[in-house]
Amino acid sequence: MMTSSSSGPRRERGFTILEVMVALLIFMLMATAIIKSQGLAADAHERIKNRTFATMIAQNQMAELRIAKAPPSPGQSKKDLDFANIEWKLVTNISVTEDPKLLRVDLELFRKLRSGDLFKELAYLGFVANNR
Repeated sequence: MMTSSSSGPRRERGFTILEVMVALLIFMLMATAIIKSQGLAADAHERIKNRTFATMIAQNQMAELRIAKAPPSPGQSKKDLDFANIEWKLVTNISVTEDPKLLRVDLELFRKLRSGDLFKELAYLGFVANNR
């Protein structure tokens, strides 16, 4: 005797369109979060890089003032620089202090933006000897 299968043809069960849409939504949300975090990391890297360059410029300027044969004169000076393929504006304010042997040096570094505007990247304070 032969028995016949009463279950009928087998049907393969796949994902419904709703399940696929939910999976795509979850993937899209995760991808968006990853891309946003990468953008924030790139922005932070750019800020740190520019702050480091500004600090290097300020330290170089202070070293130049300290090794100069004559002490700098009190007053303000402005200088345009090109450092690391970035245009900078250096504003130097030199003032006398209560101690006649010291001069106060205030440096401000501005990065020139593509729009032509200036962005203040760093304010730096130092002192140099007044050997006059």
